[in-house]
Amino acid sequence: MPTGRVRLGHLVALAAAAFGLNALALLGTHLAEADRAAADVMALEAWEWTATIFRILLGTADLALIAVCFVWLRDDVSRPLERLGRLMAGVRRRGSVKMAYRGRVAEIGQLADAYDFMARRIDAMQTDHEAETHATGLAFSTLVDALDDVTRLNRQAVALNAELAGKNERLRRQYHELKELKELDRLKSNFVNAVSHELRTPLTSIRGYAELLEDGVGGELAPAHRDFVTQIARGALRLENLVNDPLDYARMEAGTFQLNPEWVDFGDTARETIDLLKPLAEEADVHLTLELPDEPLRLKMDPCRVGQVLTNLVSNAIKHTPAGGDIQVRAQTLDDHLRFEVADTGEGIAAQDLPRLFQRFSQVGPGGPRVKGVGLGLAISKNLVEAHAGEIGVASQLGRGSVFWVELPVDHAAAVGA
Repeated sequence: MPTGRVRLGHLVALAAAAFGLNALALLGTHLAEADRAAADVMALEAWEWTATIFRILLGTADLALIAVCFVWLRDDVSRPLERLGRLMAGVRRRGSVKMAYRGRVAEIGQLADAYDFMARRIDAMQTDHEAETHATGLAFSTLVDALDDVTRLNRQAVALNAELAGKNERLRRQYHELKELKELDRLKSNFVNAVSHELRTPLTSIRGYAELLEDGVGGELAPAHRDFVTQIARGALRLENLVNDPLDYARMEAGTFQLNPEWVDFGDTARETIDLLKPLAEEADVHLTLELPDEPLRLKMDPCRVGQVLTNLVSNAIKHTPAGGDIQVRAQTLDDHLRFEVADTGEGIAAQDLPRLFQRFSQVGPGGPRVKGVGLGLAISKNLVEAHAGEIGVASQLGRGSVFWVELPVDHAAAVGA
């Protein structure tokens, strides 16, 4: 049995006992009044004194009963209500409710249980609400960060669009400039070809008549006159080479250029070229030598075109080598390739100029009074070497000279077929 119900039963029993004692007291009082007339005066006074004492005892019992009821009310009613009040105050403050109370009296205990359950539910709801609020805050913070990222990316996109617009505009201008340059290049090529064709006829006539004069067809020439005719022939040959370069390059661009390869000795081609250019080297006060091995350097090539390559390389060396300098032409066979080099002690080529050295109309170096030409010699030489399935290159140091080298396959047909 619950403690609250036990205490309540005890109080009811005490109240019944007090009520019985009061009833006996009242009965005693009525008996005393009834017998008062029959009893003598002394007995009556003794009875009244006894009844008075008994009433005092009953009053004391009533006071004790009242005190017990007060204590019961304080323990089982007042204190539970105070605790319930503190519990509700905690709920109103939205704090974490840790209090759980069960009253001594069944009804008050049930009320306390109800309040306790309500407090736990409120605390759980408050916890859930705080969690949801925290999650919502995180989601909102993430959304704000995402919006910031979108804004930043949008600004970057706007900047990139502006940059791309500027680049597109520059590309458009460059495209139109390139079209104009291509048209100018076409017109220039047409003009050069036309002039070259027109010049070849009178140059052929000049060379032919110079050769007739050298052969004495018009009579014997005095030594001075023979020197003049020799200079005319050399000038005509030089001019013919300048005219032939644009024509050859035009044929290469048009795809009409063809090689006529045959098995020859490169040594013969090299000697003919050096003999042809020696007067030019002597005029420039440059020492020109040829170094060849004893055995023949046989390979399949177009001797006219390979001779043209060697002529271009030696002519450039003479142009860029100061008076008193040396130019050496050497050749050797390496496995299935022929390699020949033209080394000079000239002014050299800067490293930044090497990449555009073999481009058409390109002339690099400090130049000088003897540097002449249209800038097609090395570009034509590169095309001729590559047409033989070979390679051409240069090693140079500024102020210390240059070495131009060419490697050609011994069997041109096999190299082209591979």
